[in-house]
Amino acid sequence: MKKNTHKSNKSPSLIRQALKVNRNPFPWFKAFRAGLAAGLPVLIGLLLGNLQYGLTAALGGFTYLYVFNVPYAQRAKKIFFVVVAMTLIAALGTLAAPYPLMVAILMGIIGATAVFIFGALKISGPSAIFFVLVFAMITGMLVDQDAFLIRAGLVFSGGALSWVIAMIDWFFNPHGPETGVVKRAYLGLASLLDAVGTEDFNEEKHRVMSVLKEAEETLAAGYIPWRTTDLFNRLYILNDHASVIFTYIIENFADRETPLPKELAESFRVLANSIDMKNKNERISRIISHQAVDDEAVAKLYTKIYDQMPSLMSRLPKSIRSSAFPNRQSGRFLLALWTRIQSSFCHP
Repeated sequence: MKKNTHKSNKSPSLIRQALKVNRNPFPWFKAFRAGLAAGLPVLIGLLLGNLQYGLTAALGGFTYLYVFNVPYAQRAKKIFFVVVAMTLIAALGTLAAPYPLMVAILMGIIGATAVFIFGALKISGPSAIFFVLVFAMITGMLVDQDAFLIRAGLVFSGGALSWVIAMIDWFFNPHGPETGVVKRAYLGLASLLDAVGTEDFNEEKHRVMSVLKEAEETLAAGYIPWRTTDLFNRLYILNDHASVIFTYIIENFADRETPLPKELAESFRVLANSIDMKNKNERISRIISHQAVDDEAVAKLYTKIYDQMPSLMSRLPKSIRSSAFPNRQSGRFLLALWTRIQSSFCHP
């Protein structure tokens, strides 16, 4: 039996790499908010007749560039510490401005510290670049050591505005990041099913593995022991179910030469688009009906989807809600999920 092979085994040319289109959409909304976080302090300073203060406060707007699609509980802490760091850097830069040698030493210390923290804690983001940039811009201003509190306060106000802009969606969709990553996991499974029997299967497999790992980490970061909701518990179970489906696909269809029925992939797309719907009855009714097939492996996959998914999409019983997300400290749920994903490497 032939195995899936890549035509991309040969190293792609430099031109092909340069012209390769990134499949990820451009984050227009984030770019707009970043511009708002940097531009609004300038506008306020201009309206109040003090453009210089507005420009200084806009340095705190760089804080928004450290906003990524992580749970709001984690985002609030991360952005708060960035705001505090920006504030301290502004004060330190004002005090050190008259001494060029001290400025050079402190700039190196700030850059090294930021790179170490972001690398050690595996924090996504632009690392040290904007901390160093703010420090350099502050030291380049008119030397006035007595103004260190004013400049630090202005940078803090700009950073606080960025924090508010970053957290505003929590009021409307408190589990937005978690919902988004689980939804991407199911869309990835749909693409994986479409790729069965094609040369794209291995590429899609690794992409789904990456999304499942990201979903696991996102749900773990968003877990708050004293505040769990039905939606969060449902997302956790949906993600666990997605890893079960993924493992089943790898074990049974990795060497398949013929494509699977299109209804399977379409079912996962329907489920993915149903995750963030408000009407639960609408979500269940839109699931595509079970197709009769002769292939035992395909029939079992249908069973896994249609026998278990409706109960996952409906309201959870109290007994499940209370234990859907195991004790975070034990780490057993993370180990079990990651082991299930890693097991796919054992299969060709």
